[in-house]
Amino acid sequence: MIMAAGGLDQYLVANSLRFNPGDSAYLNKTPSSSGDRRTFTLSYWIKECGKGSSPYNNPHILWSGTGSSTRGGFVHRGTGGDAGKLYLFNQVSTSTNCQVWTSALTEDYSVWRHIVLSVDTNQATSTDRVKIYINGVQETLTFSTTPARYLDLQININQEHRIGRGTPDDYGNYYIADLHFVDGTALDASSFGETVDGSWVPKDCSGDLTYGTNGFYLKFNNTSDLGEDSSGNDNDFTALGLNASGDIQYSNDLTASGGGFTLSSTAADAFDGSLTSAAYGPSGGNLTWAPSPAISYSTSVEVYPLQSPNDSASLNGGTAVSLTMDQWNTVDTGSGTITSLVVSDAANKPCIAGIRVDGYILVDLSPADTDVSTDTPTPFDDEGTGTGNYCTLNSLNKSPTVALSEGNLKYTTTGDSPTVAMGTIAVSSGKWYYEAVCTLSPHTPPVLAVGFTNTETYVLAAWVSGGNPYSTGIYAYSLREGIGYQNGSSTYPWTDAGAVDAVIGIALDLDASTLAFYKDGSLLDTMTSLVSGTYTPFIVADASFTAGACSTTVNFGQRDFEETVPTGYKALNTYNLDDTEITSGEYEGNADANGPVIWMNATPATLRISSTNDPPEAGDAVTFDPDDVDPLAGGFKIRNSSTNNGSGTTYYWSAPTTESAFKYANAQTNE
Repeated sequence: MIMAAGGLDQYLVANSLRFNPGDSAYLNKTPSSSGDRRTFTLSYWIKECGKGSSPYNNPHILWSGTGSSTRGGFVHRGTGGDAGKLYLFNQVSTSTNCQVWTSALTEDYSVWRHIVLSVDTNQATSTDRVKIYINGVQETLTFSTTPARYLDLQININQEHRIGRGTPDDYGNYYIADLHFVDGTALDASSFGETVDGSWVPKDCSGDLTYGTNGFYLKFNNTSDLGEDSSGNDNDFTALGLNASGDIQYSNDLTASGGGFTLSSTAADAFDGSLTSAAYGPSGGNLTWAPSPAISYSTSVEVYPLQSPNDSASLNGGTAVSLTMDQWNTVDTGSGTITSLVVSDAANKPCIAGIRVDGYILVDLSPADTDVSTDTPTPFDDEGTGTGNYCTLNSLNKSPTVALSEGNLKYTTTGDSPTVAMGTIAVSSGKWYYEAVCTLSPHTPPVLAVGFTNTETYVLAAWVSGGNPYSTGIYAYSLREGIGYQNGSSTYPWTDAGAVDAVIGIALDLDASTLAFYKDGSLLDTMTSLVSGTYTPFIVADASFTAGACSTTVNFGQRDFEETVPTGYKALNTYNLDDTEITSGEYEGNADANGPVIWMNATPATLRISSTNDPPEAGDAVTFDPDDVDPLAGGFKIRNSSTNNGSGTTYYWSAPTTESAFKYANAQTNE
């Protein structure tokens, strides 16, 4: 137990595991024998990142079977009318004998929620055979195909089981934590969570659960074994496409040995996955790769030489193997550990265009690709900047041409006009820090703005790196009043325009009303006299100047910051948030079905909205509806292009709350 934020005596969930569809990431295991296929329980905490789009329509939590005819699993529906519903499916020889899903929808990507699937097909009453709990509450289910009594499901059978990938290849797009599978017992939510001071939180299950033969408990705390089972059963999963700590598993530390020669092309060319460019060593010399730490393999190590016809390769100082260029060559089979791989050529430049281990091409990863995260449902003091549920970019609050990935920490746009993505957490007091790195831009310097925006007085406060028509510098711009501000005046834009891969630090001090910007740890400039209000982090980029995409990664503290955090500044996570609830305010409509997101730092219990009454009156009450307005863990979202959302119209709102503040809140079910 720990003393968590606000004094909650709470069990600590230390880590989560992030699944990014573009990485084809998943865990897999084939049980040596079948367990109880009629009675079992699945429990986990999840922070979803978006609805998904083809082919990632139905992010799979647990899936059994790799074929298209006999399979089964538990899925978060991704698109269409069922988007946001939880779905249990079972099929044998193309005959579907179980389809069950929740009636309620959930589309809230700012916070964690707890899911329990409890199955017991031995029950005489058909509706008792499957139960699903969300945040401790049993859900109303739709039984499209009711499981027969004594039905053996395809879950817990001796065939491949996957976490994060289904059939066909639908990959997960979420963070997951504290995952339990109990073989042989149907449990309710109280076995895994509890209510503390009105909040549903994880609880310590150690010693209380009997996991059964095929049961497992995944904590994701062992970075050298991401699928390690902590139940005592040693039912470990194998991690595929998942990376424990940035570039620790896959490295680009290629070095040329002998005579002080340097590489004639970048080492990263050997790890870009393209096989059309290579890292080269000196003519008649060696090219050495020494991964740190060493990389284990279980079936094979292969290299792909390019252009050099006389290359040979030796693994760990062993016998050299002759290589044929422009194809994969096996250097070793079986199992072992790679400590060094040397490619030599007696006459020409040795080269490596790619390295493949156990059938997977190694690619160079940045810290943003780290899949183990301290983003979890338990806010607590880590004796650093605090931790818990972290800010990310918000799938519900972005321009249509913006694509979010890497756990909503990577922004990519091909839009031909400035496109924006907002963060999931807003602040109105205190000192806050985050970092942004432009990783790809079609324009030099990047046309990019990062900072905070005050949505109450509509002030955009940003560091801007760009060329004509965007002058580089610090800007505050009132969208409502049309008043601009640049570096204290309009007379001196920066000479430093920024660059791709530069680390931009953003330090907001709302107590002193300042906003400072850093580049690679050095202070660029400070904006003073910020107006008071609630500020949300954002990114704006423009890919219109030349063809191509613009990409930026952000770090709100869920991984180590690249640069030293200014003294006294905190990471944007729920441990550091106060409990102040915002119960009234105003917003400006945009006449879009994807309307504004309003931050309250709490969940609204009721809602009133008016364009004329300030404050709104009893007759201005709004009914929550997924086509009109949705409650969120941290506020609400307008869903209608006309109702309460006229373009340029100011709306006044009031929303008393009965839920706890955002730092303890769980993802909300749409009404």
